[in-house]
Amino acid sequence: MLQHHALFTTVKLTDCQKLALDKLNPMIEGDTRLGILRGYAGTGKTFLTAMLVKYLSTETNYNVVVMTPTGRAANHPPVGEKKEMKKIAVW
Repeated sequence: MLQHHALFTTVKLTDCQKLALDKLNPMIEGDTRLGILRGYAGTGKTFLTAMLVKYLSTETNYNVVVMTPTGRAANHPPVGEKKEMKKIAVW
């Protein structure tokens, strides 16, 4: 399970973040390659996404694409993130 991986045990996850990892785990270990993480402002979606991207880019051979409806994440990438962030505008 993801939440027991060393990367996730070094941080304090909320119960909701642990639940989200449990729900996303089949996507990562199974055949489904699409996951949607949503929630209210301040619930740790960006933090959890950054941790998932770090895990996927270091522990798997997956290509990861992260999309947000506002583009805010592209303007404010996680601290230390060196990958190129792009905005996609749709009208």
